[in-house]
Amino acid sequence: MGFFRTWDETGKNLVDSDYVTFGLIKSGYMTYLTSVEQMQRRYQNNNDYYPTGVFDSIHGFSVTAEAPIVFVSGRAILQQIIRTGNTFTYWYAHASPSARYYVFDPMRDMGPGSAKMRLWDDVGVCTLDTAMPFMDIEGSRTATLPSKVNGVPDGWRGYVGGSTVNWGGRYLLDTLSIPVGGDCAVSNQWSRAMFHTADTPTVQISAKEGAYGEGGNLVFAMATEAGCHINPFHKAYFPWTFFDIPTARLPSASYIDASTLPLPFG
Repeated sequence: MGFFRTWDETGKNLVDSDYVTFGLIKSGYMTYLTSVEQMQRRYQNNNDYYPTGVFDSIHGFSVTAEAPIVFVSGRAILQQIIRTGNTFTYWYAHASPSARYYVFDPMRDMGPGSAKMRLWDDVGVCTLDTAMPFMDIEGSRTATLPSKVNGVPDGWRGYVGGSTVNWGGRYLLDTLSIPVGGDCAVSNQWSRAMFHTADTPTVQISAKEGAYGEGGNLVFAMATEAGCHINPFHKAYFPWTFFDIPTARLPSASYIDASTLPLPFG
């Protein structure tokens, strides 16, 4: 039985001390971090790559945390997380300085400041500090299965009910927008890797999946990987389709309404 619980005006439970409570430790806008170069394989079935001279921008942020959960608003597809001690650096592709992030971490004593209440457990660990805005998850959604492209051997669209954007060059983006309302920011704890085709004759390009909020929509997205590997492709596949999409398990993403959260913060 939790010794402390609180609810909002609609009756939703916000805090229950029987469970781990997460609070906001940092929010802001992504910044440019670096660029990574695309690599081209010289021949099929070898590991001899050469640099193409084409660079992809990486935006993101760093945060010092214990077990961070990140929510993103604005197009941004996670490429990797670099950890050094308790410092996490998040790399996103196809992002911009207008993309926002919100990082939540287990509650802790934030020290002197504006907290109106703090709680500690029996061994002196702070379990609640109201200086950290609560993580209030509104819900979650699951991506749909890929959609078969008629007449194309092993050619797929990323999602049933989705849409496709060819940005030019060798970039491809498939998205699935799910209306959820509010100022949606999204967290996906895992995602998939796949390939897409491009050009004639067709080449194979590495791609990754992510999720983000866009207006009142939760968006799943498959897109060209930053610093992608480009491989000769000798099968008669139609260009600008995805393939080798894992389907044994479909990704889910949680979302929050970020309209009441401070920005920037921390």
